[in-house]
Amino acid sequence: MKLSLPVLALMVLVSADVATAPQQKTPRQSSKATAGPAKAESDSVGESEPSDSDAFEMQAEAVQADVALIGAAQQDAVQDRAEPDHAEPDHAEPESAEADNVEQVNIEQDAPNSEDVVPEQDRKKVDYPESDLFLFELSLDGIETSVSEGRNVTARTGYENQPFFRADSRSFVFSQSDEYQTDVFEYFIESGETRQLTRSANMEFSPQPSPDNTTISFVTDGEGANQSVWHVSTQRDAVQWTLEHLPEREPVGYYVWNHDTGYILYWSRYGFSMRLTHESEPLFHYVTGDAVPTTPRMIPETSKFSFVHRQGNSQVWIKELDPETLAIRPLTPVAGTNTHYDWAPDGSIMMMQGTMLFRWKENESEGWQEVADLADAGMQSATRVGISPDGSKLAVVGVPVPEDEPSEDE
Repeated sequence: MKLSLPVLALMVLVSADVATAPQQKTPRQSSKATAGPAKAESDSVGESEPSDSDAFEMQAEAVQADVALIGAAQQDAVQDRAEPDHAEPDHAEPESAEADNVEQVNIEQDAPNSEDVVPEQDRKKVDYPESDLFLFELSLDGIETSVSEGRNVTARTGYENQPFFRADSRSFVFSQSDEYQTDVFEYFIESGETRQLTRSANMEFSPQPSPDNTTISFVTDGEGANQSVWHVSTQRDAVQWTLEHLPEREPVGYYVWNHDTGYILYWSRYGFSMRLTHESEPLFHYVTGDAVPTTPRMIPETSKFSFVHRQGNSQVWIKELDPETLAIRPLTPVAGTNTHYDWAPDGSIMMMQGTMLFRWKENESEGWQEVADLADAGMQSATRVGISPDGSKLAVVGVPVPEDEPSEDE
């Protein structure tokens, strides 16, 4: 279903070589943002020419005159469906926006219903946990896994979370908040540049680019928002409701989309359950209850999914789901209290507990193995991880060490 979007919502940058806007909040000093032989790269935005423009293709090419807007489209798409009570976002990690001076197409002032836009003085501020994004070099040599050159690549006051690498491993998208909402940003590894991809009346979480870089999907949230999965393509001038075919609108917290098969596995916010659906078929399958609010994942080199489940005996396990047979297979208990994880291309799973990185691989070792303590990068704890498809980069969502906190040797 293609939707024309007449009021405030998604804004996509239209120039691949635009200058990155300055951060609106005071950046931290980066003196504690390295671990190991740190690269001679600045944590601030670099002066990059668009050598990364192919990775930015989705946002840069086809959205020239008309830009997709979400707000009214969501109302149009769900007007005949019951609206459940609003729930505060389960995503506990926002960031700050940086787009005031970015050259971009923004037709908010031209929207027919622009009088519906909430004045800034009436907007409600959000209070998300402080978090930064740390980037490490990752080595998967088949014998020993190692990480090095850790650095804080956002180093700002605010919330950054849910990193997801593009297929070429040259950049990753993530959710970042300002005082009022979250939007989608992209960090380019080679240049160190950050660019804002969306600006809407709602909040966007869990951004995921398609493998061919033609679309980007995300979960929307906020007052009046359709808490579901949406996606936008540079081949269209509209945002599409990815799950509009479901028999009833169900608020989505986290999801994973297999673009090859069309299957989508998502975590239901109200049901605390895993549900399986399809991008174009009327499939609605209840997988299990007692699902832990963690992003489900694709298992590399397969068409299967993985998710986190709290069993009746209170043990928390990562499990495998075959969307064709609907068979569920337990893989491993989680390494500790943190349940966020990601798959490496070699078929291993990595996750953080405190500042320690753990690794598990089926039929290779007994349980979880410690890889490295990442505290030297300037983090005091960590939650999410994201691994690049080529296995060379590790992105970690971490709580930074306060600037005024003395080091152990001081």
